[in-house]
Amino acid sequence: MKNLPVLAQNSGQNLFMAVCMVALMAVATPAYAAVGNEKSASYVRDAEKYLKKGDVKAAIIQLKNAVVADPKNPENRATLAALYLQVQNPESAEKEYMRALELGIERSKVIINLSKTRLLLRKYQLVLDSLDENDVSDAERGDAYLIIGNAHQGLKDTEKALEYFEKGEEAGGQTDGLSVAIAQIYYFQKDMKRAEEKADEALVINPKNVKGLILKGELVNQQSGPEKSLTYFEQALEYEPKNISALFKVAAILFDLNRSDEALEKLDIIYSVAPKLPLANYLSAVIYARKNDLDKAEEFLNASGQALDDFPGALILRGVINYSRQNYAQAIYNLNKMVKLVPDNVVARRLLGASLLRQNDAEQAIKVLMPVVESGKAGSVIYALLGSANMKLGKFEEGTTYFERAVEDKPGESKLKTQLALSKLASGDSKAALTNLEEILAEDPNSKQAAVFMSLISLREKNFDKAIESADKLIAQDTENPVGYNLKGSAYVGQKNTQQARVQFEKAIAVEPSYYSASMNLAQLELKEGNEEKALKIYRDILKEDKDYSAALLAMARHMKGKKNFADAEKYYQRTIDSAPKNIRAVIEFTEFFVMQKKIDRAKAIAQQIIVDFPDQAAGYEANGNIDLIRRDAASAVNNFGRMAAILGNNAGAYQLLGRAQMRNNDASNARKTFLKALPMAKNKMLLLIDLAMLEINQKNYGKAQEYIDQLKNNNEKNFTPYVLEGNLLAVQGKKAASLASYQKASEMGASGSRFTVEIARSYISNNQAGKAQEVMHNWLATNNNDLAVRHILASYYLQEKSYQKSIGQYETILGLDEKNAVALNNVAWLYSQVGQDKRALSTAEKAYNLFPDEAPFIDTYAWILVQRGENAKGLELLQKAISKAPDMVEIRYHFAVALKNAGRRAVAKKELETVIASGKEFPGIENARKLLNELSR
Repeated sequence: MKNLPVLAQNSGQNLFMAVCMVALMAVATPAYAAVGNEKSASYVRDAEKYLKKGDVKAAIIQLKNAVVADPKNPENRATLAALYLQVQNPESAEKEYMRALELGIERSKVIINLSKTRLLLRKYQLVLDSLDENDVSDAERGDAYLIIGNAHQGLKDTEKALEYFEKGEEAGGQTDGLSVAIAQIYYFQKDMKRAEEKADEALVINPKNVKGLILKGELVNQQSGPEKSLTYFEQALEYEPKNISALFKVAAILFDLNRSDEALEKLDIIYSVAPKLPLANYLSAVIYARKNDLDKAEEFLNASGQALDDFPGALILRGVINYSRQNYAQAIYNLNKMVKLVPDNVVARRLLGASLLRQNDAEQAIKVLMPVVESGKAGSVIYALLGSANMKLGKFEEGTTYFERAVEDKPGESKLKTQLALSKLASGDSKAALTNLEEILAEDPNSKQAAVFMSLISLREKNFDKAIESADKLIAQDTENPVGYNLKGSAYVGQKNTQQARVQFEKAIAVEPSYYSASMNLAQLELKEGNEEKALKIYRDILKEDKDYSAALLAMARHMKGKKNFADAEKYYQRTIDSAPKNIRAVIEFTEFFVMQKKIDRAKAIAQQIIVDFPDQAAGYEANGNIDLIRRDAASAVNNFGRMAAILGNNAGAYQLLGRAQMRNNDASNARKTFLKALPMAKNKMLLLIDLAMLEINQKNYGKAQEYIDQLKNNNEKNFTPYVLEGNLLAVQGKKAASLASYQKASEMGASGSRFTVEIARSYISNNQAGKAQEVMHNWLATNNNDLAVRHILASYYLQEKSYQKSIGQYETILGLDEKNAVALNNVAWLYSQVGQDKRALSTAEKAYNLFPDEAPFIDTYAWILVQRGENAKGLELLQKAISKAPDMVEIRYHFAVALKNAGRRAVAKKELETVIASGKEFPGIENARKLLNELSR
C-alpha cells in the first residue's frame, strides 16, 4: 500500500502472487473416501461428521487415523490431500496426492488438485510439465486452462498466461474465475482500464468472488486512495474471514490510514493461520518501528527466518533500526546489501551515506550519495550529507554548494535523527528548525553543519541579524574556513550594507582564493552597484583558473543574453552544459533562451534531450509540455504532462498542467477527472476551482459552473475573481444585464488588467452602453499605453462603428509599438483603402501578407486591394490561393468572383456568386454580391 516503506509497495508480481495465491485457488470440499477395512471406515465416517460441522482440523486428524489403519487405500490419501490443500498446507497435500498415485488412483481424479497444490508451492514448471489439457475431462478443461495460465503467470510469462485464460473462456464460456485471472494479467500489464472492466464482469457473474473483490480493491486503491478501497477488502472477508490476501490488504490499508492498532489485529488473525507469512511479519515490524518499539520490530523481522533476508523493505528497516541504535557498522552491512540489490534506491543510499559519515568515512559516503545526485533524485537530506562530507574533507566550495542546495530544495520527511532540523524546515517550520540547530550547537559548539544551516535558513527567511550571528559562530570555530565570511557577506547584502558585504567576501577570497562562491557573490555585488566591467572581470578571472566553472559560465551566458548578444550567450550556455551535464536547471534555461528568440524547434530538440538524459526527472517532461503548447501540439503536451504527473505523484500543480493540456486537446472528460483528482491535493484550491468553472462553462454545464463559482465566493469572500468568472458565465448564456452586474461587482472589488478591461468593455457594448465601454478602455490605456490587446479591441470597435479615422489612429499606435503586428497591418490596410489612401493601403497590406503568406485573411486583403487598384491578374492569382486555404470564407469567394468577371470569365464568376448566395452566410459585401449576380445573369 502507498505508505509502506519504500520497497514494500514495489516488489513486483512475485510478491503479489505469494500473498494472493490462496485467493487464486478454489478448492472444493473433498468427496468422502471409499470404504476400506472397518476400522478405517469408522475414521472416515467421523471425518465426514466433522466436515459437516465445519471442523476441518478434526476431520484431518480422523483421516490421518484412517490412513494409518489402511495405508494402501489411495482414496483416503486423496481425500486427506484435498483437506490439506483446503487449509493451505501444500507440502503435506502434495505428499499425499503422490502417494495416492503410487497406490493406483486414477490420475485424472487428482491431477487438477495436485496442480493447484504445486501452484501454492511455486512449482510452476512442474505444473506445466505434469498437467496436459488433454488429460482432463471436458468439464474440467476450464480449470486446467486456469491452472496452466497461473503457472505461466508465476514464471512471469503474462502473454502465455493470458492466452490460456482466454482459451478457458473459449472452452467453457465466461466464468468469474477466468474473468478475475484475465483481469489480474491486465493489472500486471498496467492496463488498469481493462483490468477494472474484467474485474467488474467477474463480480457481475458472482458478487461474492473473493479474488475479484480483492483485485477491485487494489484498483480502487490506486485510483481513489485507501479509504475507498477498504470496503472491497472487508467485503471479501465477509465471505472468507480467514482469507490471507484480504486480511493483509485490510491491514495494509488500515496502516495507510494511521489505524495501526486495528492493522495489528488483522495481522494477528493471519498469524493464527500462517504464523511465518513474510509480508505480514514485515508489516508488523514497520508498525512497531513507527511506534519506536525497535525490539518488537526486530522480533517480527526475525520471525520469518531467512525469508526476509534479501527483501529490500526489510533490509532498509534493519538499517533504520541499527542506525537508531547507533549500531552503524550493522546498519552499513544491511544497507550495502540493499544497494547491491536495488542500486537506484534513494532511501537506502541516504541512510548508508549517513551511517558512513557517522563512521567518519566521508569519501565512501560521497561515493554512495553521488549516484543519487546524478540521477536527479537528490533532496535536501542528500545535499546536506554531501555538504557535511565535503566539509570534513576540507572541500569548502563543494560543501557550500551542497548546503545551499539543501536549504533551497524543499526536503522530505527524514528518519535521520541528525537531520531533525531539516525535517522541521520541510514542514515549513523554520523557527523549529532553527531551535533544533541551536540545540545541536549548544551540545557541540564545533558543529559546522549546524552553523552553516542556521545561517542559510536565516538568509532564506530574511532574518539577516540571525544569519550574521550564525556566521560569526562558524568563523569562531575556524578562521581559516571561508564559508563563514561568505555567509556573513550574503547577510550584509540582504541588509543593503554593501561596504561590509564587500569586506566579508574579500576576506573569504583572501583565506581561500579558489573558493569561487565568494568571488561569484562579489561579482553580483559589483553588478548591483553598476560596476559591470568589474563583475565581468571576476567571471573571466575565475574561468582563467577553471575554464569549466559552470556558475561563472552561466553568469556570462545570462549577461550576454541581457545584452541581446545571443550568439555569445549561446556559446556560454553550451559551455555551461558541457561542463556540468547533470545540471538540469541550466539545460532548461537553455531551452527558455531559444523560446525567447522564438526558435521553437531548437528549444524542442534540447527539451527532448533532457528526457533522454534525465528520464526520471519531471522537469524535462514539463519543459517539453510547455514547448508543445507553444507549438499547438496539445496531444504531445498531454503525454508529457502526464508523465511528469506520474513522476511527481500527488502533486496538484502537475495535475493542473495536465488538465489544462487536456482542455487544449479538446478532451474535457479527462480534464475534468484530472482537475478533480488534483483538488484534494491542493493546499490552495482557488486556481483549480477556476479551471473547473471554466471547463464547465466551455462544456455548457452552466449549473455546475455556477456551483464552482459559488465555492470560490465562499472560500474567498474578498476576491473579485469569482465575479469575473460569473460575468463570463452569464455572458455566454445571453444574460447581458446580469453579466454586466457581475463585472461591475468585480470592478468595485478591485478587478483590473488587460483581459478584464476587454471583458467589461464588451459587456458595456452588448448592453448598449458604448460610451461607457470607450471610457473604460481609454482610462486603462491612459496608464497602460503599451497594452495592445485593449487597443486592438478599441480599434476594432471604431472600425465596426465606421469611425475609420479613429480606428486608423489606434492601429497606427499599435504599429508604433509593434511594427510587425500582422493583424494591425492587415486591418489598417483595409481602412486606408476605405479612406482613399490607396498607396498606403497596398504597401501596408503587402507587409501583412509577407508576414503570413499562407493565411487566407491576409492574402485576401492584399489581393482585393490589388484588384481594386487595377492589378487584376496578380490579385486573381492570390485570391485563388486564398480560396484553397479557406474554401468556406464566402467573402473571399465574392472577391474572387469580381476578379474573374474583370478577367472576362463571366460564367465562372457567376458560378462562384451562386455558391456565395446559396451559402446563406452574411458578410459586409453581400448586397454587392447579389447585384453582381443579377448583372451576370442578364
